[in-house]
Amino acid sequence: MDEYRSKGQSIDVSYKIVQSENFDRQTLAVIMDGLKAAATFWSNFWKPANQIWLILGTEKDLPFWKRELDPLYDSRWHKSRNDLYDNLVSSFERFGTRTNSAGASWFANTPNMIFPYGSALSAKDISENNWQTTPHEYTHLVQGTMSYSFNLYGMGTQWMSEGQAELVGLFLTKQTAPEYLEYRNLRLKNNFQGSSVSRVITAQQIYEAIGDGSQGMIYDAHYSFGMAAMEALVALHGHDAILKYFEKIKSGVWWPNAFKETFGVSHVDFLKDVTPYLEKLRANAVRS
Repeated sequence: MDEYRSKGQSIDVSYKIVQSENFDRQTLAVIMDGLKAAATFWSNFWKPANQIWLILGTEKDLPFWKRELDPLYDSRWHKSRNDLYDNLVSSFERFGTRTNSAGASWFANTPNMIFPYGSALSAKDISENNWQTTPHEYTHLVQGTMSYSFNLYGMGTQWMSEGQAELVGLFLTKQTAPEYLEYRNLRLKNNFQGSSVSRVITAQQIYEAIGDGSQGMIYDAHYSFGMAAMEALVALHGHDAILKYFEKIKSGVWWPNAFKETFGVSHVDFLKDVTPYLEKLRANAVRS
């Protein structure tokens, strides 16, 4: 990934900033630094042909959110016009003034990144704890272009989409090996996840938490264990292989077939092979 990053070129990304009056302007600078890093990293593979919307607000700005999210209504993915807004309000109710629940999508065929940040978060908080958010969400925009309907469902399993976004975000913002490993290990110890994820310990539990169609799937596990699984996939095959996988999907190959053609193993067998390794990684992280 470091070799791939060195080939990237800084590009001018066309973007539209929609910012509420209560959003911290210094935090916007952190977000824009992340946008520049992500656009440079992905520049040789994908350059946005459309203007990217960046919508930024806090829990104090519910009328703002209701107004600005309405144009992104997409009948293919939303139950109603208020669907996006209702989900946002639910997030604010859950996390309050320290909300950090950014998202990215191609709703209404518009590439957008939404940053609902709690008003108690400062630019320092974002820099130190949530620095990977913008490259993470930008990676979702790249992934979204790999399916014909501009969504993540056609490019692989959730552990792949969230795991890769987390890996790229972490890689671009914690660039030394010690920094990277420290945060990766914190993720595997589940310091930043809910209690349901902290009980995911054994290889079988990890497989059930992130496996396809399993009744035991746990959403947050796709970030921590998915990141480590994607790290292993890149270590085995190289970042360029991930790009070839994307290209196969874009050409019309169904993603499970594209996975096997690219990596020489089914996505199910890869997950079965990698979860014992993830169990050991987590155990070592807990002991450290």
